[in-house]
Amino acid sequence: MENYFSNLSATFKALSDETRLRMLALLLRRSELSVADFQDILGEGQSKVSRHLAVLLRQGIVENRRDGTRMFYRVAEALSPELLSLFDPLRRLLGGARAADLERG
Repeated sequence: MENYFSNLSATFKALSDETRLRMLALLLRRSELSVADFQDILGEGQSKVSRHLAVLLRQGIVENRRDGTRMFYRVAEALSPELLSLFDPLRRLLGGARAADLERG
């Protein structure tokens, strides 16, 4: 049980950043986005976007795939049902809060 809480705590820490929350909100609305897509939508540089995506990737919140020179990210299919259930209200809350992000993408 201790491992469960440790993992859950690490997940919440990974989501405790505004940029990463914005990224997750975008991925919950879209099936997949590239690093370049995130750069355009968020108005951030490649290194900052990649650093934030690495945090989400390490925690298993997102997964990636390479297509040529581009890297694409999506919400991880292997997320626990408990964590996925937390994303439903998050999707509604973040969807309205960052509608401007969706308009840019």
